[in-house]
Amino acid sequence: MEKLYVGVNLHKRSCWVTVLDADSHLLESRRIGTTKPGLLEFFGQVRKPAAVPSLSRSGSYALAGLTVLLVWIGVYPGPFLEAIQRAVSTLRLF
Repeated sequence: MEKLYVGVNLHKRSCWVTVLDADSHLLESRRIGTTKPGLLEFFGQVRKPAAVPSLSRSGSYALAGLTVLLVWIGVYPGPFLEAIQRAVSTLRLF
C-alpha cells in the first residue's frame, strides 16, 4: 500500500485538507468543518499509512518570520554577504 500525504490548513471553524499520493498526484482537496463529526467523516476515510503535517497559527508565524528575513536579505544583503565572504576567504581549494 502506497503512502498518502495529507496537508491540513487548520482554522477555528473550518480547515482545508489536501490529499496527495506518493507521486504527488492530487487525490482530493476540500474544506471541512472542525467539528468532531466533520473531522471523523474525512479522516475516517483516509487510507493508512498517511503523513499528516499541519500548518497552524504558530507555524504561520514561523513562516512569516522566515519571509521577513528573506525580504530583508534581498533588500539589504551587505551584512550577510560580508559574513559569507569572510568564511569563504578562509577556504583554500588548491
